[in-house]
Amino acid sequence: MSVKHTYYSGNSEHANKKRIYLTSTRQLLNLLHDGKVHVFKVDQRVEWISDKPTLANEGRLKVLCDKKRAYADNYGIYRLA
Repeated sequence: MSVKHTYYSGNSEHANKKRIYLTSTRQLLNLLHDGKVHVFKVDQRVEWISDKPTLANEGRLKVLCDKKRAYADNYGIYRLA
């Protein structure tokens, strides 16, 4: 007998809303590993915790995180459309 497991990572309130991805999975993992962002377990909101952005696209990402509009799931960091 095989058991099928499904795993949903992300905010359940965002399930039927359109997402615009700002990073890929690999970029999200790099940001987490470098200690630049923190993802809250309760609502999957992303907070920028590093001092300053070092790459060009990180500046825009920091602004969205500071405005509390960035969220994360298994596919990367996204914002709602």
